[in-house]
Amino acid sequence: MFRPFAFLALYLSIAGCTVKVEESAVLHPDHDDALTAAVLSQHVETMSIEQADGAVSRGLKITRPDAVATVLYFGSNDYRIDQDGQKYVHYFAPLPVNVVLFDYRGYGRSTGSPDVASVMTDALRIYDRVRAETKGKLIVHGLSMGAFVTARLSAARHPDAVVIEGTGTRMRTMADRQIPWYAAPFVTVDISPGLLTIDPGADLSQSSAPILMMTGDKDEEAPKIYAEDVYASLPRGRAKLLIVPGAVHRDSMAHAEALGAYRDLLASL
Repeated sequence: MFRPFAFLALYLSIAGCTVKVEESAVLHPDHDDALTAAVLSQHVETMSIEQADGAVSRGLKITRPDAVATVLYFGSNDYRIDQDGQKYVHYFAPLPVNVVLFDYRGYGRSTGSPDVASVMTDALRIYDRVRAETKGKLIVHGLSMGAFVTARLSAARHPDAVVIEGTGTRMRTMADRQIPWYAAPFVTVDISPGLLTIDPGADLSQSSAPILMMTGDKDEEAPKIYAEDVYASLPRGRAKLLIVPGAVHRDSMAHAEALGAYRDLLASL
């Protein structure tokens, strides 16, 4: 679920208040190891990557013999492999792709304590490992908070393609949008410096990869206006924005329109 500013509504009737938005509003770690690899697929390998500070990122690689590309997937801020992995692997089942999934640090199978900077840094080491072990095309796909991670990664590395699903935009823009005009003079939003570094439009503008953006027209958690804002900041001709009819947050890939756009992306690589 992607609602870092949902609680602002509680403060809008209070004059002269300051609302602090910490990184914990976005990052929700815990541990839940309920799902075994065997439940997801018979072609599964576990992966383990030690980060620079000793934290261990753990994930799964799901492969298939007809794959024409590999997708490195970064989920939302409440995503965990053992809770959500089976669903997202199922979404990719109609496509000829391998899928690599990792839990963020402090989430599910992975150790460590999360903050924005460390999550972004972990993603680079994860990418480097997956890239080194991948033959053929590598696509990085991020959903919700994972879209921020993917955007940042794409500015620092060179994936063959980038997929941004259900994205937000700059944190300041999202915070301001939650405050009605009549409350704005009385509310100050103090956003954590780490969160203020998040700017998917700026990051994606530095990427050399083709970009497919998708978002649901019924998404109330990350409304399509956020994706449209990010898309408007990108160079023309290198990105495509798909508004998926009927899709809500986190389920664009369950719709035929999204799968069709993904097939077109694969065919173009």
